[in-house]
Amino acid sequence: MSGYNYLVEQLAQHIKWFDNESKTHKKLYRRLRYLVFGLTACSTALAGLALANPKWQPSISLAIIFTTAATGVATSIEGLRKAGEPWIHERTVYYSLRDRLNSSRPSQL
Repeated sequence: MSGYNYLVEQLAQHIKWFDNESKTHKKLYRRLRYLVFGLTACSTALAGLALANPKWQPSISLAIIFTTAATGVATSIEGLRKAGEPWIHERTVYYSLRDRLNSSRPSQL
């Protein structure tokens, strides 16, 4: 195998890898964000429900505590994983490699 063909093959493998990794991080980022949005909305709705039904307030207050705690956990995981940052970086590298492969000629590599 010539050096050029080997380089093109390696570029193609790295392009595929960066594409897969960026899709994984994108899904993780979006799932965590949607989870936080959903839990926050649920907690807010429960707070309104507790005000409207004083009879059920102790039970609803407990549910508010659990949803707020779950929101905190999801936010902490999101902060630790920082899935948005690698996703953006991997997409940038993916597009750079893809552009380079598509515009490459043996004399340019």
